[in-house]
Parts: sequence; structure tokens; C-alpha cells
Amino acid sequence: MRFSTTNCKLLKDSINFNLSVGGTELNVAANISNLAAKPCADFYTVLPKNLLGEIVKRHCFKNRVNLIEGKQTSERMGLYFLEPKQGNKMGNVVFDRKNSAFAQSQATDYEIESKKYKIFHTSGIAIGTNPPTILNLVSYFFKNVNSDLYSFDCNYRSSMWSAQEAFASYQKLLTTAKINILFANSWDICQILKLTNLNIDINDKNQFAELCKLIFKKYKSLKYIICTKRNFKSNTETFGYQAMYFDGKDVYESSERYVATIIDRIGCGDAFVAGVLFKLLENSSIKEAVEYGLCCSWLKHSIYGDTLNLLQAEIEPYLEFDNSKLVNR
Repeated sequence: MRFSTTNCKLLKDSINFNLSVGGTELNVAANISNLAAKPCADFYTVLPKNLLGEIVKRHCFKNRVNLIEGKQTSERMGLYFLEPKQGNKMGNVVFDRKNSAFAQSQATDYEIESKKYKIFHTSGIAIGTNPPTILNLVSYFFKNVNSDLYSFDCNYRSSMWSAQEAFASYQKLLTTAKINILFANSWDICQILKLTNLNIDINDKNQFAELCKLIFKKYKSLKYIICTKRNFKSNTETFGYQAMYFDGKDVYESSERYVATIIDRIGCGDAFVAGVLFKLLENSSIKEAVEYGLCCSWLKHSIYGDTLNLLQAEIEPYLEFDNSKLVNR
């Protein structure tokens, strides 16, 4: 659960907060099911058996997510408090996730169904809630879930754990799990490969290509590496928004979209991941999937809350051109 400050107040001066239900894996599941307009995503987690757990259950039901709960051993809900970016001041996040119901869960708490999945997805944020316990849990899921494709989003958060600890976990996971789709930028790849003394430009296409080739040589199960990049304009918060992907041979760049106004930054990356995976579930090409994911993420900047909460039909008018100044009458 996210508690966000209101009326541009600092966290330390706030007594009123807006509450949102989310978490990166749940956001991806909710976005995919909403795009499909039907329950098509299973979400594995552990919830406390109290009213906070009930709020999450209702959120899952509202967003067409099939909630599959593991055995509950803790009454705690994972929380975090957000002071959004305001003007020239950067945002702040305070995590309160230690000893939460999910962070304490282990493989023996779950019964993985024998059903076949098209894509299994998780992220580094899950592992960061309680390493190495959740690393073992995630590794167990990668090994035992029957899926056509396996996806992992690095999603490193420095306020949760150190880069050294995080990327050591990612290295172990990539070595033991059959990950096919990796959401990672050039900096992430450098950390995974333990490359130092590099002047990293995460927006540079050629550097991204060379780093992708290196990591493909080391981890043979990879099919795609995908990332987004923000091209900031001078003296303004407006930025060009693009995606890049590597398919084992070359790097391709998406079209560029411009973001001038941001309602909520939280969940924009999850909307991108969800859009990409949703289109791959529909057997679209990787190029179409990445373009679609970028459009989903671009729209999410204008929607408050953790989820995109749009149907596929509501995305389509924005795929070819910027319709943001028009009114749907």
C-alpha cells in the first residue's frame, strides 16, 4: 500500500495521505487484465488476514486479477510513504516492508497450480523486500512454474537495498533461471556483468547494443532486453520518451513521445512492462509490443494511482498520433 502526501506538503509535515494499492507485479497483472477486459492474469502473493488484506482483495477483484494466496504467517502489510516530486525538489520514498506477510513467505507456503502459463513475470523489487528469502522464493517459481516465456524486470530501488546486494541477487537468478525477457537499461547490465570504469550513457543506442551482446553471451536463455529512456529538454521538465530493445542481433528504437505534464510517476514503468507483455500474449511482434508498451506508459503519466486502468479500446486512439489535446465527444 502506498500513502502519498497531499497538497504539496512535505512528508514530515503531513497528517493526511492518499492511499493506493499497488506493487509492481500487481500493477503489471492488473494492467494486463484490464487491457484484455477479462481475468487473464494470476497473481501469487501472501496477504495479512485483516482489513488491509481485504482492501487488496477488492482491488484485485476490481481489476480482474485472479488472486492466488500463499500461507499467511504474518499480520503485516507492506507499506511505503511517498512525497512526490514537486517543482525543483526531488521526491522521497520511505519503505516500511520489513516482516510483511509477503516478505516472510517461502516456497512451502505456496501451491503452484499445474496449469500452463504463456508468461511468468516478476521483478527485483519483490526480491528487495527480504533478500535472500525472496530470492529463494522467486528462484523456486522460475524453476517450477510451467510457462512459455519467463520475464524479469530489474527495477532496482536504491532506497530498498544496495546496488551490490541487488545485482548479486540478479546474477544468481540469471544463472539459475531460464529468463527470456529482461527489462534492463545499460546501467543495469553493467552492474550485472560487474563492468566498471565505464562512462555510461543510458540513452546511447550503440553502447546499449554492445552491452546487450555481452550479456547475451553469458546468459543463453535471453531472447529480448528492453528498456525505456527519457530525453530531457533543456530548462524544462518536458522530455522525449522512447524505448529500445535488443533481439540478439540488433538494437531498435521506438518512436518518440513527449511528456510535458505528469500527474503520477508511480506505475509508469509497470504500465510499459504490461503493455509489452500484453501484446506478446497476443502474438504481436516485439516491435509492435514495445511501441504499444511505450504508449501505455506515456498515458500512465497522466493517470493517478498505481495502475493504468484502461481498456485496449481506450489505448488505440493514441497509438498513431498524440490525441491528448482532443476531447472524446
